[in-house]
Amino acid sequence: MRLAIDFGGTNIKIGLINDEAKFLDHKEVPLADFPSGTHFIAAFLDYLEQYLAGRTPQFIGMATKGGVILETAEVSSDIGAGQYLIGANLRHNFESRFKAPFFLDNDARAYAFGEYSFGAGRGSNTMLCMTLGTGVGSALVHNGMPYATSDPVGGLLGGHISIDRNGIPCSCGNKGCLEGYVSATALMEIIKKNHPELLTQDVDPLAAFFKLGKEQPLSLIGTSVRAFQQDLMLGLVNIIHAYSPDTIVIGGGVAKSAALFLPDVIEAVSRMAWTSPRGATSIVASELGNKAALLGMAFHPALKQ
Repeated sequence: MRLAIDFGGTNIKIGLINDEAKFLDHKEVPLADFPSGTHFIAAFLDYLEQYLAGRTPQFIGMATKGGVILETAEVSSDIGAGQYLIGANLRHNFESRFKAPFFLDNDARAYAFGEYSFGAGRGSNTMLCMTLGTGVGSALVHNGMPYATSDPVGGLLGGHISIDRNGIPCSCGNKGCLEGYVSATALMEIIKKNHPELLTQDVDPLAAFFKLGKEQPLSLIGTSVRAFQQDLMLGLVNIIHAYSPDTIVIGGGVAKSAALFLPDVIEAVSRMAWTSPRGATSIVASELGNKAALLGMAFHPALKQ
């Protein structure tokens, strides 16, 4: 039995997973349920002990959205509740409490390894996963190993490929970063500015945005959807030229509407991306959704070493 944790910006996802990758239990708990500051980690460990209720995990894998120093299992940078993890000796805290090997990785790499092993990337030799959520995360898996460097954010910054040197200023210091155009956050800003009527309906505004854009291609909303598709296409072409992956998996909240926007993107990318032969990279939607990172951490190759 493996304990997997996905430490997000609003909630913490927790899963108990058996050796056949089947969930024995799955829970999501709001970060707001825990005290802030220096008491956070102790309170979270206490919660996990109650959650396990005497069950003993074989491995513990934890994903976090922050920068991670893999060798020491430390968070080097993060915001929100993630800042309470910075510099903490998480490996010691977890292993001394639960007597099981502990490993920490970034959530984009965890998500990618989950899809590579059990989801839409199965059978790939080189697979890149791009998640369109609050930002745009990306991670590569090659020959069964998540790609990482000595830089805590190495290999994760596909969302900061610039698609316009005169574009939107990004908090990273660059201009025209991809995540400023295709993340869920960016799309919600477009909806608020140009299509506020979608916010007054009892529907998912992102799903409504893509649905109406497909049904009304000549309308303003149709133009907005095409702009999103073109921006995503440019980012994917750059990713393909950098890594030549067999497969690109699109995940995150925006991917729930992939059936409405992805076919046109795939067609454009197959014309624009230089692969041999053309169209050699398969582009598909995530199969595992918000369980991908949990599965990726439960079976992370580092836990076998």
